[in-house]
Amino acid sequence: MKRIYTRIPRAAGDKKYLFFRLLLGVCLLPIFLLIAHLLGLPGIFFHLISMYAGIRLFLARMKKRSKELSMIYSLIFAPMDAVRYFEFGITWREVSQILSRGSYLDISSPRIFPIGLMLRIKNVSAILLNPDRRDVELSREIIDSLNLQDRCLVHNCMIEEVTLPESSFDLISLISVLEHIPSESIALSKIWNLLKPGGNLVMSVPCAAEAFVEYTDFDEYGLYEKDQQGFVFGQRIYDDEALNERIFRFLGKPVSMKIIGEKRKGTFFKEREKKNQFWHNYPHWKEPYKAIRQWKTYQSLSDLPGLGVIILKFQKTVI
Repeated sequence: MKRIYTRIPRAAGDKKYLFFRLLLGVCLLPIFLLIAHLLGLPGIFFHLISMYAGIRLFLARMKKRSKELSMIYSLIFAPMDAVRYFEFGITWREVSQILSRGSYLDISSPRIFPIGLMLRIKNVSAILLNPDRRDVELSREIIDSLNLQDRCLVHNCMIEEVTLPESSFDLISLISVLEHIPSESIALSKIWNLLKPGGNLVMSVPCAAEAFVEYTDFDEYGLYEKDQQGFVFGQRIYDDEALNERIFRFLGKPVSMKIIGEKRKGTFFKEREKKNQFWHNYPHWKEPYKAIRQWKTYQSLSDLPGLGVIILKFQKTVI
Protein backbone atom coordinates (compact mmCIF):
# COMPACT_ATOMS: atom_id res chain seq x y z
CA MET A 1 0.00 0.00 0.00
CA LYS A 2 1.04 3.58 -0.63
CA ARG A 3 2.17 5.43 2.51
CA ILE A 4 1.43 9.01 3.53
CA TYR A 5 2.95 10.82 6.51
CA THR A 6 0.89 13.42 8.37
CA ARG A 7 1.95 15.86 11.07
CA ILE A 8 -0.99 16.43 13.40
CA PRO A 9 -1.23 20.04 14.67
CA ARG A 10 -1.42 20.38 18.43
CA ALA A 11 -4.47 21.93 20.05
CA ALA A 12 -4.51 25.70 20.16
CA GLY A 13 -7.15 28.40 20.15
CA ASP A 14 -8.19 31.16 22.49
CA LYS A 15 -10.11 30.03 25.58
CA LYS A 16 -10.96 33.65 26.41
CA TYR A 17 -14.40 33.48 24.80
CA LEU A 18 -15.11 29.84 25.62
CA PHE A 19 -18.13 30.68 27.81
CA PHE A 20 -19.56 32.90 25.06
CA ARG A 21 -19.09 30.09 22.53
CA LEU A 22 -20.79 27.71 24.94
CA LEU A 23 -23.85 29.97 25.06
CA LEU A 24 -23.72 30.29 21.28
CA GLY A 25 -23.68 26.50 21.00
CA VAL A 26 -26.69 26.17 23.30
CA CYS A 27 -28.65 28.49 21.01
CA LEU A 28 -27.43 27.25 17.61
CA LEU A 29 -27.04 23.49 18.06
CA PRO A 30 -30.81 22.77 18.10
CA ILE A 31 -31.20 24.84 14.92
CA PHE A 32 -28.49 22.97 13.03
CA LEU A 33 -29.80 19.61 14.28
CA LEU A 34 -33.28 20.52 13.03
CA ILE A 35 -31.97 21.67 9.64
CA ALA A 36 -29.94 18.47 9.26
CA HIS A 37 -32.97 16.38 10.23
CA LEU A 38 -35.16 18.13 7.65
CA LEU A 39 -32.48 17.51 5.02
CA GLY A 40 -32.54 13.78 5.82
CA LEU A 41 -29.35 13.28 7.86
CA PRO A 42 -29.25 9.83 9.53
CA GLY A 43 -27.73 9.19 12.94
CA ILE A 44 -29.02 12.32 14.71
CA PHE A 45 -30.47 10.01 17.36
CA PHE A 46 -26.93 9.26 18.55
CA HIS A 47 -26.21 12.96 19.07
CA LEU A 48 -29.37 13.21 21.18
CA ILE A 49 -28.29 10.14 23.15
CA SER A 50 -24.91 11.77 23.74
CA MET A 51 -26.56 14.99 24.91
CA TYR A 52 -28.69 12.97 27.33
CA ALA A 53 -25.59 11.16 28.60
CA GLY A 54 -23.78 14.48 29.01
CA ILE A 55 -26.60 15.94 31.10
CA ARG A 56 -26.80 12.81 33.28
CA LEU A 57 -23.02 12.85 33.73
CA PHE A 58 -23.13 16.56 34.62
CA LEU A 59 -25.70 15.90 37.35
CA ALA A 60 -23.68 12.97 38.68
CA ARG A 61 -20.50 15.03 38.82
CA MET A 62 -22.26 17.95 40.47
CA LYS A 63 -23.18 15.62 43.33
CA LYS A 64 -19.48 14.78 43.68
CA ARG A 65 -18.56 18.48 43.39
CA SER A 66 -16.38 17.70 40.37
CA LYS A 67 -15.17 20.66 38.31
CA GLU A 68 -14.09 18.55 35.30
CA LEU A 69 -16.59 19.57 32.64
CA SER A 70 -14.65 19.31 29.36
CA MET A 71 -15.96 15.82 28.58
CA ILE A 72 -19.52 16.93 29.32
CA TYR A 73 -19.07 19.74 26.78
CA SER A 74 -17.86 17.18 24.23
CA LEU A 75 -20.77 14.83 24.89
CA ILE A 76 -23.34 17.57 24.40
CA PHE A 77 -21.84 19.72 21.64
CA ALA A 78 -19.16 17.62 19.93
CA PRO A 79 -19.96 13.91 20.31
CA MET A 80 -18.95 12.90 16.79
CA ASP A 81 -17.41 14.05 13.53
CA ALA A 82 -19.64 14.81 10.54
CA VAL A 83 -19.13 11.43 8.88
CA ARG A 84 -20.20 9.62 12.08
CA TYR A 85 -23.82 10.71 11.62
CA PHE A 86 -23.99 8.68 8.42
CA GLU A 87 -21.80 5.90 9.81
CA PHE A 88 -23.81 5.45 13.03
CA GLY A 89 -27.17 5.92 11.35
CA ILE A 90 -26.55 3.31 8.65
CA THR A 91 -24.95 0.88 11.12
CA TRP A 92 -27.94 1.28 13.44
CA ARG A 93 -30.31 0.36 10.61
CA GLU A 94 -28.33 -2.83 10.07
CA VAL A 95 -28.22 -3.70 13.78
CA SER A 96 -31.86 -2.87 14.59
CA GLN A 97 -33.01 -5.41 11.99
CA ILE A 98 -31.08 -8.32 13.50
CA LEU A 99 -30.92 -7.84 17.28
CA SER A 100 -33.81 -7.65 19.73
CA ARG A 101 -32.26 -9.68 22.57
CA GLY A 102 -29.14 -11.68 23.37
CA SER A 103 -25.44 -11.02 23.92
CA TYR A 104 -23.49 -8.17 22.36
CA LEU A 105 -19.77 -7.41 22.14
CA ASP A 106 -18.38 -4.06 21.03
CA ILE A 107 -14.69 -3.70 20.26
CA SER A 108 -13.37 -0.18 20.80
CA SER A 109 -16.05 1.60 18.75
CA PRO A 110 -16.80 5.24 19.65
CA ARG A 111 -18.60 4.74 22.95
CA ILE A 112 -21.80 6.54 22.05
CA PHE A 113 -22.74 3.84 19.53
CA PRO A 114 -22.81 0.82 21.90
CA ILE A 115 -24.27 2.94 24.70
CA GLY A 116 -27.00 4.20 22.37
CA LEU A 117 -27.71 0.63 21.29
CA MET A 118 -28.05 -0.46 24.93
CA LEU A 119 -30.52 2.35 25.61
CA ARG A 120 -32.62 1.43 22.58
CA ILE A 121 -32.58 -2.38 22.92
CA LYS A 122 -33.54 -3.37 26.46
CA ASN A 123 -33.14 -7.16 26.31
CA VAL A 124 -29.44 -7.18 25.49
CA SER A 125 -26.40 -7.72 27.71
CA ALA A 126 -23.14 -6.20 26.51
CA ILE A 127 -19.38 -6.27 26.95
CA LEU A 128 -17.36 -3.30 25.71
CA LEU A 129 -13.62 -3.71 25.06
CA ASN A 130 -11.21 -0.77 25.06
CA PRO A 131 -7.38 -0.75 25.36
CA ASP A 132 -7.27 2.84 26.70
CA ARG A 133 -7.54 2.87 30.50
CA ARG A 134 -8.64 6.52 30.69
CA ASP A 135 -11.33 5.93 28.11
CA VAL A 136 -12.54 2.86 30.00
CA GLU A 137 -12.94 4.82 33.23
CA LEU A 138 -14.98 7.51 31.50
CA SER A 139 -17.14 4.94 29.71
CA ARG A 140 -17.90 3.27 33.05
CA GLU A 141 -18.83 6.63 34.56
CA ILE A 142 -21.24 7.35 31.69
CA ILE A 143 -22.73 3.85 31.87
CA ASP A 144 -23.29 4.24 35.62
CA SER A 145 -24.94 7.64 35.14
CA LEU A 146 -27.38 6.02 32.66
CA ASN A 147 -28.08 3.06 35.00
CA LEU A 148 -26.79 0.54 32.45
CA GLN A 149 -24.16 -1.04 34.70
CA ASP A 150 -26.21 -4.19 35.38
CA ARG A 151 -26.14 -5.28 31.74
CA CYS A 152 -23.13 -3.45 30.29
CA LEU A 153 -19.56 -4.29 31.35
CA VAL A 154 -16.38 -2.56 30.18
CA HIS A 155 -13.04 -4.39 29.96
CA ASN A 156 -9.65 -2.72 29.57
CA CYS A 157 -7.86 -4.92 27.04
CA MET A 158 -7.01 -5.36 23.37
CA ILE A 159 -8.94 -7.85 21.27
CA GLU A 160 -5.85 -10.08 20.98
CA GLU A 161 -5.79 -10.42 24.79
CA VAL A 162 -9.45 -11.43 25.23
CA THR A 163 -10.10 -14.69 27.10
CA LEU A 164 -13.87 -14.85 26.57
CA PRO A 165 -15.39 -18.21 25.52
CA GLU A 166 -15.74 -18.86 21.81
CA SER A 167 -19.18 -18.64 20.15
CA SER A 168 -20.46 -16.33 22.90
CA PHE A 169 -22.07 -13.38 21.09
CA ASP A 170 -25.10 -12.82 18.88
CA LEU A 171 -23.73 -9.50 17.64
CA ILE A 172 -20.26 -7.97 17.47
CA SER A 173 -19.67 -4.37 16.39
CA LEU A 174 -16.36 -2.93 15.24
CA ILE A 175 -16.80 0.67 14.09
CA SER A 176 -13.75 2.43 12.64
CA VAL A 177 -11.37 0.23 14.62
CA LEU A 178 -9.83 -2.42 12.36
CA GLU A 179 -7.89 0.15 10.32
CA HIS A 180 -5.89 1.09 13.44
CA ILE A 181 -4.72 -2.50 14.10
CA PRO A 182 -1.39 -3.25 12.34
CA SER A 183 -2.08 -6.99 11.94
CA GLU A 184 -5.82 -7.22 11.35
CA SER A 185 -5.78 -10.93 10.41
CA ILE A 186 -5.11 -11.96 14.04
CA ALA A 187 -7.87 -9.65 15.30
CA LEU A 188 -10.38 -10.87 12.70
CA SER A 189 -9.70 -14.52 13.53
CA LYS A 190 -10.26 -13.81 17.24
CA ILE A 191 -13.44 -11.83 16.57
CA TRP A 192 -14.92 -14.47 14.26
CA ASN A 193 -14.32 -17.19 16.86
CA LEU A 194 -16.23 -15.16 19.48
CA LEU A 195 -19.31 -14.92 17.25
CA LYS A 196 -22.07 -17.50 17.60
CA PRO A 197 -23.10 -19.52 14.52
CA GLY A 198 -25.89 -17.48 12.95
CA GLY A 199 -24.57 -14.35 14.67
CA ASN A 200 -23.69 -11.09 12.93
CA LEU A 201 -20.57 -8.97 12.74
CA VAL A 202 -21.13 -5.32 11.81
CA MET A 203 -18.03 -3.27 11.09
CA SER A 204 -16.83 -0.19 9.26
CA VAL A 205 -13.46 0.85 7.86
CA PRO A 206 -12.27 3.91 5.93
CA CYS A 207 -12.03 3.43 2.19
CA ALA A 208 -10.96 5.11 -1.04
CA ALA A 209 -10.61 4.33 -4.73
CA GLU A 210 -6.90 3.69 -4.04
CA ALA A 211 -5.64 2.18 -0.77
CA PHE A 212 -2.99 3.83 1.40
CA VAL A 213 -1.58 3.75 4.94
CA GLU A 214 -1.34 6.91 7.03
CA TYR A 215 1.47 7.42 9.54
CA THR A 216 1.26 10.35 11.97
CA ASP A 217 3.51 12.04 14.52
CA PHE A 218 0.82 11.78 17.22
CA ASP A 219 0.17 8.52 19.09
CA GLU A 220 -2.99 9.15 21.10
CA TYR A 221 -3.02 5.83 22.95
CA GLY A 222 0.72 5.05 23.16
CA LEU A 223 0.27 1.53 21.78
CA TYR A 224 2.90 1.47 19.03
CA GLU A 225 6.58 2.37 18.65
CA LYS A 226 7.58 5.43 16.64
CA ASP A 227 10.06 5.24 13.77
CA GLN A 228 13.27 7.27 13.58
CA GLN A 229 11.40 10.28 12.19
CA GLY A 230 8.88 10.20 15.04
CA PHE A 231 5.99 8.75 13.03
CA VAL A 232 3.73 5.92 14.14
CA PHE A 233 1.21 3.72 12.34
CA GLY A 234 -2.08 5.61 12.21
CA GLN A 235 -4.63 3.94 9.99
CA ARG A 236 -5.15 1.84 6.89
CA ILE A 237 -7.46 3.04 4.10
CA TYR A 238 -8.97 0.18 2.07
CA ASP A 239 -9.76 -0.10 -1.62
CA ASP A 240 -11.48 -3.05 -3.33
CA GLU A 241 -8.27 -5.06 -3.54
CA ALA A 242 -7.37 -4.43 0.11
CA LEU A 243 -10.89 -5.40 1.26
CA ASN A 244 -10.60 -8.70 -0.59
CA GLU A 245 -7.05 -9.46 0.54
CA ARG A 246 -7.23 -8.27 4.15
CA ILE A 247 -10.88 -8.84 5.20
CA PHE A 248 -13.02 -10.92 2.82
CA ARG A 249 -10.46 -13.71 2.54
CA PHE A 250 -10.91 -14.35 6.30
CA LEU A 251 -14.63 -13.61 6.75
CA GLY A 252 -16.09 -14.32 3.33
CA LYS A 253 -18.24 -11.88 1.40
CA PRO A 254 -20.48 -9.54 3.44
CA VAL A 255 -24.26 -9.98 3.33
CA SER A 256 -24.62 -6.21 3.00
CA MET A 257 -22.34 -3.31 2.15
CA LYS A 258 -22.99 0.45 2.32
CA ILE A 259 -20.59 3.22 1.26
CA ILE A 260 -20.50 6.86 2.34
CA GLY A 261 -17.91 9.39 1.24
CA GLU A 262 -16.93 13.02 1.10
CA LYS A 263 -18.36 15.03 -1.78
CA ARG A 264 -15.12 16.91 -2.30
CA LYS A 265 -11.67 15.33 -2.02
CA GLY A 266 -9.71 16.44 1.04
CA THR A 267 -12.68 17.46 3.18
CA PHE A 268 -12.00 14.94 5.96
CA PHE A 269 -8.32 15.81 6.41
CA LYS A 270 -9.02 19.55 6.20
CA GLU A 271 -11.71 19.38 8.90
CA ARG A 272 -9.56 17.10 11.08
CA GLU A 273 -6.72 19.61 10.97
CA LYS A 274 -9.03 22.48 11.94
CA LYS A 275 -10.41 20.56 14.92
CA ASN A 276 -7.01 19.45 16.16
CA GLN A 277 -5.54 22.92 15.90
CA PHE A 278 -8.47 25.09 16.96
CA TRP A 279 -10.59 22.83 19.16
CA HIS A 280 -11.76 25.59 21.52
CA ASN A 281 -12.78 27.89 18.65
CA TYR A 282 -14.20 25.29 16.30
CA PRO A 283 -17.99 25.64 15.68
CA HIS A 284 -18.93 22.14 16.81
CA TRP A 285 -22.64 22.94 16.69
CA LYS A 286 -22.42 23.11 12.87
CA GLU A 287 -21.30 19.48 12.58
CA PRO A 288 -24.76 18.00 11.78
CA TYR A 289 -25.24 20.55 8.98
CA LYS A 290 -21.71 19.95 7.70
CA ALA A 291 -22.45 16.23 7.60
CA ILE A 292 -25.34 16.61 5.17
CA ARG A 293 -23.45 19.22 3.09
CA GLN A 294 -20.10 17.41 2.89
CA TRP A 295 -20.95 13.68 2.78
CA LYS A 296 -23.24 11.39 0.80
CA THR A 297 -23.76 7.72 -0.12
CA TYR A 298 -22.01 6.05 -3.07
CA GLN A 299 -22.54 2.82 -5.00
CA SER A 300 -18.90 1.74 -5.35
CA LEU A 301 -15.42 2.64 -4.12
CA SER A 302 -14.38 3.64 -7.63
CA ASP A 303 -16.96 6.46 -7.47
CA LEU A 304 -15.31 8.06 -4.42
CA PRO A 305 -13.54 11.37 -5.13
CA GLY A 306 -11.63 11.11 -1.85
CA LEU A 307 -12.04 9.41 1.51
CA GLY A 308 -15.06 7.31 2.46
CA VAL A 309 -16.34 4.79 4.98
CA ILE A 310 -17.70 1.36 4.13
CA ILE A 311 -20.15 -0.39 6.48
CA LEU A 312 -20.07 -4.19 6.24
CA LYS A 313 -22.34 -6.85 7.74
CA PHE A 314 -21.22 -10.47 7.93
CA GLN A 315 -23.22 -13.47 9.14
CA LYS A 316 -21.55 -16.58 10.52
CA THR A 317 -22.89 -19.70 8.87
CA VAL A 318 -24.74 -22.22 11.02
CA ILE A 319 -23.06 -25.60 10.51
